[in-house]
Amino acid sequence: MMKRILTLTALAAMLAACSGPKTEDPVKTAIQAAVAQQLGEFQYFNFTALELVDSSNFAQEIERRRSTLELRRQQNLKMAEKYAGENKPRNAQHVREKAEDDARNLEGLAQIEQRLAEHDSLQLMELYVYKFSADAKLANGTKSEIRDFHAGITPDGRVIGLAQKQLAVYKGTGALLPGYREIFED
Repeated sequence: MMKRILTLTALAAMLAACSGPKTEDPVKTAIQAAVAQQLGEFQYFNFTALELVDSSNFAQEIERRRSTLELRRQQNLKMAEKYAGENKPRNAQHVREKAEDDARNLEGLAQIEQRLAEHDSLQLMELYVYKFSADAKLANGTKSEIRDFHAGITPDGRVIGLAQKQLAVYKGTGALLPGYREIFED
């Protein structure tokens, strides 16, 4: 008799665990909400694929931004020389000023890097990039197939970019660096 009671109790506990409230996947929830902001509300939204394809920490983001700014600075300096050689002093001065701005921005980026290093934060994750596909039906009844899109998601679940091409997701990621926007406000 005691064995039956224990068995029934264990069976009831297993059923309760299986039928309890299901926790939503925060990544799927965030992506679905971001897509809904662009397309409108859904009657249904079913992921057919979801895959983590990249992740980035603050150190990687700083290096990505540094290389972009340095390349642009070098290009502007070459263009200034070209304009100076063509006897176009106004154009030369304009692109030289752009190169100087990039040099100041590189200094600001170095300061951000130093602050993050002082707090042992350079290796903290900044962004996860997911590739996903989904089938959806909009509230108005229109069916939609979303294929091979990319979403950039912060560790706290904010979607900062949705794009067909993975590289496009990184366009706004500099804003995730504390103080990054401020270095461009001069």
